[in-house]
Amino acid sequence: MKPRLGGRRFALILLPVVVLGAGCSRDTTAEPVEPATAATSSAQVGGDPSSPSSSTASPSTPGTSGKDGTSTRLTSPHPSSRGVPGTVAGPRPGAGATPVFTVTVEPTFYCETTSTLTPTTVVYDDGTVLVADALGAYCDPVPRVRIGAIDLAELNRLATAFFQSPDAAVDLSELPVTDLPITTVIYRPTDGISRSVRVYGLGAEKIVATGGITAAQEQARKKLAGLLDAVKAPAKGGTRWVPDRLVVAGGIPGGVGGRGTGADPVRRWPIPLSPTVRAAVDADRNHRACAVIDDAAQVAAVLKTHGTRPTDARWRVDGHERRLAIGIVLPGQPACSH
Repeated sequence: MKPRLGGRRFALILLPVVVLGAGCSRDTTAEPVEPATAATSSAQVGGDPSSPSSSTASPSTPGTSGKDGTSTRLTSPHPSSRGVPGTVAGPRPGAGATPVFTVTVEPTFYCETTSTLTPTTVVYDDGTVLVADALGAYCDPVPRVRIGAIDLAELNRLATAFFQSPDAAVDLSELPVTDLPITTVIYRPTDGISRSVRVYGLGAEKIVATGGITAAQEQARKKLAGLLDAVKAPAKGGTRWVPDRLVVAGGIPGGVGGRGTGADPVRRWPIPLSPTVRAAVDADRNHRACAVIDDAAQVAAVLKTHGTRPTDARWRVDGHERRLAIGIVLPGQPACSH
């Protein structure tokens, strides 16, 4: 069980977890991951953001592919957004791009996220926005990610408006409901001081009875939710982002994912075992291990075979059944760190 922020809580029966975006509620018939290839396009998308020709593509179709198979510009309605390099596997954040705005949601009880926790939103210093549809929790399918672009000046305006307002100083660690997720927002402007805020049960204030929180707390929660919605908006309906790094966590106790040991089909492990992946496969619940796969073709093979099963699923490796948790790694984010 994850540690809570502290303080008194009261139980609320029949809490609709889907409101919080933290439940095992995603449709498991979702679209499969498109296989990546090891080949890359040498075409640089984008260009001088001040050039009229660099912003002529439609902002509603970022990262689309041309007839020759190369990636075209990942566009934004804002002319100050920089171009984002792409490959045949899909558009990427620019080389060396670093996160400036990160949102992570940690469940507190319903499902484990050891080694597989995925930020729900990351904005990079080249204007790229990545938005995941799940947390990387063991009982959920592996997150799918969409990519878009935002004007960094607009991001700075929105984030600064919140963090310099009285709302940012309000205590958001309390809510009279038990076992809700904790949202952490970190804002690292390229020319300013890093700011952060942690919120318990963001979104659940909508179902809390009158008097459960103060008017100031309710307002601050609404303002923060509005900020997060605005930051995620450029990736809504955007191009599918294809991961090129995975983590494999081993030593998973049976049923810890919340669906039981027989809830998902056993799949045969599809790629050769590196020494580190072998260690994760052979780990037991008392000596858990995590490994990284960073070959794009192998990543695509694992994701395709894994399908829409829970992140924590059963695999057959060298004739033996193992429970392994598969997680994606977003650019600029540490692997095997949680």
